[in-house]
Amino acid sequence: MKSETKIINGDAQLTVQIDREVLETSMNNKNKQPPKPRELSKKETEPDWSRKCEICGQSPIVPCTGMCGPCTFGEAETMGGNW
Repeated sequence: MKSETKIINGDAQLTVQIDREVLETSMNNKNKQPPKPRELSKKETEPDWSRKCEICGQSPIVPCTGMCGPCTFGEAETMGGNW
């Protein structure tokens, strides 16, 4: 079911159609909590020297991101797997 609202501003008139089901679903989802983050395994976080960073092409990468330390963490000190 759609509802129609007319907004009048001077001579201009705007018609807005709102799908009630979409609006209600959107409002109901605001109260839901986001899923809890899962803990990453060592395999997902230890330096992977066999692949290159998707951004800059350097190695090693953080497997769970596909990027090197500096691209993942934004810290130059993490270069060379120092994370």
